[in-house]
Amino acid sequence: MGSNFEIPSGVISLGNLAFSSNDHLTSIEIPSNVTSIGTAVFQSCGNLASIETEPSNPNFQSLDGVLFNHTASVLIAYPKSKADTAYTIPATVTSIEDYAFYGCGKLSSISIPAGINSFGRYSFAYCSGLTTIPIPASTTTTGDYSFNRCSRLNNIVFPDSVTSIGQGALCGCTDLINVSIGNGVTSIGPFAFERCTNLTNIVFPDNVASLGRWALASCSNLTSVSLPSGLLSIEQGLLYNCESLVNVTVPTSVSSIGESAFRSCDSLAAVSLPNGISFIGSEAFSSCYNLTTLSLPEGLTTIETETFSGCTNLTNIVIPDSVTFIGDHAFYNCSSLTTIFFDGPPPTVRVISFADISPLVSAQVWPEHVAAYDGEGAMWNNLTVRLRDTTPKIFSLSRDGSTTQVNVTAGPERDYLLKHSPDMETFSPVANMTTGTNGKASVDLVSPDDKGFFILEEVPE
Repeated sequence: MGSNFEIPSGVISLGNLAFSSNDHLTSIEIPSNVTSIGTAVFQSCGNLASIETEPSNPNFQSLDGVLFNHTASVLIAYPKSKADTAYTIPATVTSIEDYAFYGCGKLSSISIPAGINSFGRYSFAYCSGLTTIPIPASTTTTGDYSFNRCSRLNNIVFPDSVTSIGQGALCGCTDLINVSIGNGVTSIGPFAFERCTNLTNIVFPDNVASLGRWALASCSNLTSVSLPSGLLSIEQGLLYNCESLVNVTVPTSVSSIGESAFRSCDSLAAVSLPNGISFIGSEAFSSCYNLTTLSLPEGLTTIETETFSGCTNLTNIVIPDSVTFIGDHAFYNCSSLTTIFFDGPPPTVRVISFADISPLVSAQVWPEHVAAYDGEGAMWNNLTVRLRDTTPKIFSLSRDGSTTQVNVTAGPERDYLLKHSPDMETFSPVANMTTGTNGKASVDLVSPDDKGFFILEEVPE
């Protein structure tokens, strides 16, 4: 095929990928008889500098070598080898077609008019020269992989008009450091920010109810993330391999955590999981080397295969009484583990659920359940059974304005009377407290303040 290709007069349609990856093509003219043009027709034509149309074509027109529909409301294709480094999209354009600017690495800046309402799939993918892409306030959707592998893109703002960010939209944008997501966004697709290796922080609006699988995977410099308060689930691999992540806030709206969600988050030392999470997938926290302690949420029913495998600095973990099953190798290679606290009766376990755990690791159980674990001092599934301490203790006080929060630990499901004294001589009752199945309880007091002294007395049955 020659460098200047002439489309035969009998052709009325150009199919999907018709000239894709043809590096011999330098220019082409669309004749008047062509009535339809498919998707990605000129994708990766590395030497294509101009796309022209016959003036009599009633369906398409060319403006400065760029292909549009006849009314110039849709930008169809920008030639990859066009010499310009800057381009202004005409004000008539309202949508940008799939693959329209795919691989246009010569462009370093682009001006987008206010009327654009949608960006097609892969519309700016592999535009390696762009450092910013201005999304106008009229835009409602950005298609899948729309800005994928824009390796020099360092800043992007999604206005409030945008309601969804497509799958892989910014995947592989390795120079991206600033992302602003408008309050209109309710869903973010899978892989949306995967491998944005220079991103250190990201804030999601509370309206976001869906963050797709692997959406933030391998963001290796991400140190902190606050997940949106309306998020319903943490999907598979969401924060996989975010090796610099030290802080993550999981909202109370979350009911499940997917497979490999936090896997290989090397710097994560602690994470608070709210009650109400009923499912945590396999390998969800696998290879979180710096995780030292974790309390699993009330309501969790199953610990899946290898959920905590390779957490080599995990020293203790609390298993709530709602857990009924623990899968294979759940704690494989947790070489620092010393204590597993069980709030309830024995869950069903597999033969290798606690394989490769030192027999010095203790299963700390409440007195009312010890017989079900074969008795104190027994070996239960490679764990040494020990009684949990039921001595009433006040383990923390925290003051917020005029309110003091008192947190206690004691035996499970027992009634206690909290007393206070300003001078350690006369103690007056201030609150009744009932511990949960985990032996903990808390109460907020308006008065007295935390400058006095507290004691905890068990109320006889």
